[in-house]
Amino acid sequence: ANPNGQPENTLGFTTNFSQHYYNFSEAPGYSSGNAIASLLLGYPNSGTVQVPLESFYSQHYYAAWVQDDWKIAPKLTLNLGVRYDLLGPRTERHNRMDYIFNPTVMNPVSSQITNLPNGSAILGGLEFAGVNGNPRGAFSRNMLNIQPRIGFAYAINDKMSIRGGVGEMYQLTEVNDSTTGFNSSTQYTNSLDNGLTPYTSTTGQGLSNPIPHVIAPIGASLGYLTSLGSSMGFENPNYHIPATWSYSVSFERSITKRDVVDIAYSGHRSSNMDSSDNINHESSAWYAQCDVERGGNRQICDSATGQTPNPFLHVAAFAGTTDSSAATISKGTLTRPYPAFGDINELQLNAGRNWYNSLQIAAMHNVARSLSFHVAYTHARSMSAGDWADMVNRIPARSVIGTNDIPHMLSLSGVWYVPVGRGKWLLGSTNRYIDAAIGGWELSPLYTYASGNTWSPSGNWEWQGPVGVKQQELPADGSHSYKRIRGVTPCVGYKDTDTGVMHLEPAAVAAGCTSPMLVQAPNAYAVAHPVVYWGARLPASHNFDVAASKNFAITEWVKLQVRLDAFNLLNHPNWQNSY
Repeated sequence: ANPNGQPENTLGFTTNFSQHYYNFSEAPGYSSGNAIASLLLGYPNSGTVQVPLESFYSQHYYAAWVQDDWKIAPKLTLNLGVRYDLLGPRTERHNRMDYIFNPTVMNPVSSQITNLPNGSAILGGLEFAGVNGNPRGAFSRNMLNIQPRIGFAYAINDKMSIRGGVGEMYQLTEVNDSTTGFNSSTQYTNSLDNGLTPYTSTTGQGLSNPIPHVIAPIGASLGYLTSLGSSMGFENPNYHIPATWSYSVSFERSITKRDVVDIAYSGHRSSNMDSSDNINHESSAWYAQCDVERGGNRQICDSATGQTPNPFLHVAAFAGTTDSSAATISKGTLTRPYPAFGDINELQLNAGRNWYNSLQIAAMHNVARSLSFHVAYTHARSMSAGDWADMVNRIPARSVIGTNDIPHMLSLSGVWYVPVGRGKWLLGSTNRYIDAAIGGWELSPLYTYASGNTWSPSGNWEWQGPVGVKQQELPADGSHSYKRIRGVTPCVGYKDTDTGVMHLEPAAVAAGCTSPMLVQAPNAYAVAHPVVYWGARLPASHNFDVAASKNFAITEWVKLQVRLDAFNLLNHPNWQNSY
């Protein structure tokens, strides 16, 4: 650990070098290997030595707005406004930032590499902010961030009214480009033969020198030679600040002198949201020949057959990377558009979109001057699109938003001015000292209910139908010393990584399943199966809070409030983890 709060240097141990299949996880319900065993053997799976940068960023933001209420008729009032934002990109005082990846430039390292397939040249290179005429910021200043707003309120009669409005808002964006070259992160090479043999076993030095060469920050001095053999990310230079349109309309009706009902629609739609794309992924054709579901064989990619002599071996510009030290590399690496680099992620591509729609109903009832109740219900749906479910095979994603999609929300609340103390129903003639202690208290209970967030499995799964089941408590068993909640079908299967044959996992067989509702893809080369909604949710949340408060008038202008709050008074558990 670094006492100054800088990134830590790490070595990570997993089951990778002590399990049955190297480089792949076991099938669901099965396990082999142990991270502690890998530690005792001295076989790390990952590691990092970092040299961070202490940056000095600045960003300028200006805004102006005008707003006015216009009562154009006795029953109709308009609220009109407009706002203008001028937000510049972040800059670093000494230009210690990247700018873009130039995909067409001939990389100077090409002259040192002569054994690439077909004699192809090395293209692409990283450019830097404020160098060779590049701008200092990550993106161009947006000059047209004009945000109109309009609202209205119309009194139909003395008991009914309707209100509505629509407006645009821009986000306050604080993105900046990466600092590749100005800091460094040297990764541990876990194997020189694509995972067949641990690196520390190959060198014979064990853990005494697992990362022999640590990359030092070199700034922009290497030019296009920066980050050869490594992954990187850069911001979209044509980035547009995301905008959100919000809109609502509501109808309010006074039923009696003590009852009011309000029905409303509220929604928003956002465009130009942040998204990303890996512009240097391995080719889909390479994945297809290794995907058993498409008639391929994973051994083409994972065995020695999938290796080729490393054209970057011992090339000085690749020092400190796996490409510099491994005798062979995956043939898939050479199918990348820019094989001298790892993943190249272009960020803030503005392809993201999300939208929200809701029905909101509220009612209030005054029982008496000292007691009132309020109930509110919201039925909503929130969704997003614009990212990738599978970048390699170019399959877009569209999904229900997990943390924001709560279809049902209910709240019940009340306010009770306790009728105790001087002038009240109970102890109305008590003296002022006792009244100071027991009189004038206000109680405010609040109960809230919310549907559980959406559930989805991690990894690549095939969906055979809704997987949610009635939630039930599972007792402790031989594998678990604690109780659990089941909310997803136990009928889970997997496809054999070599044959593609589907099998039920042991827990599914024990549960009496004859066919799976969820099937795990056979390996990392399988095409992703995007699913909008898996048909399962985490447990709903219930919460009951109570507040008690009393105000003391010290002077005409000064008041003291004593307040007691009890949160989750009934101690109801709200489950947060996945199934």
